[in-house]
Amino acid sequence: ARFLVNRDAAFVALLAAAQSPSPPALALSTRCQPWRKPMPVLDSGPGPAFAGAVTLCGLEAKLDDERADERGLRAAGCRALAALTRSRFDRAHATLAASGFPVAEVRRRLDAQQRCEARILDQGADPAEAAQPSAQAFGAILAHTARVAGAERNVEPLSVAGRYLGAMVYTLDAFQDLSDDQAHGRFNFLAAQAGSRRSDAAPASQMAGEIISACQWQIRQAWQAVELLRYRPLLEAVLLVGLPAR
Repeated sequence: ARFLVNRDAAFVALLAAAQSPSPPALALSTRCQPWRKPMPVLDSGPGPAFAGAVTLCGLEAKLDDERADERGLRAAGCRALAALTRSRFDRAHATLAASGFPVAEVRRRLDAQQRCEARILDQGADPAEAAQPSAQAFGAILAHTARVAGAERNVEPLSVAGRYLGAMVYTLDAFQDLSDDQAHGRFNFLAAQAGSRRSDAAPASQMAGEIISACQWQIRQAWQAVELLRYRPLLEAVLLVGLPAR
């Protein structure tokens, strides 16, 4: 469990719990670190189950992406880890499907990432298209927390917020990976953006800042329409303050 991005799972679980009519059950846990003092965590229910399954599927997608981008031992390690965790990935898919989450549709969108990048490189397509698979996946995930919690009124604003969140995360990752991607000849969204503009195009840092600011504004607008019963300050500290400051 510690291999996974626990913060992402915690955010999704809290978002679902914040919309649920009933307060979530809490239990004391050391959070996979037995030497630490136990702290209250979400115990069980559809929100934590959905968050855990989404996190596992996110790991699966990351491993697939690494296998496609890397060579040698790193790629072999990704293949081995994917094989070792296949049964857990399958159970995660089953959990998501049982909750009504469109697993196949979201996976198709994520699988389209490389084809999208190829169109940009080979056919001169708009580089902004590269962020769409991540944006659509994030939109589906956040929107589904509303369905899991029985808060259908929040499906649309969370879908919008999730799409812009996905685009922002994709941009942040592209900026952090820019030097390494260029050194290894890998596709990078920001480098492609710069290549599609004039020779005096803004540097990557400025370009990333403009995109992130625009996404943040859209997230704030959509978030205003989301009705929460609890945890709003905590969720906003992560979504509106912490993530943009990465």
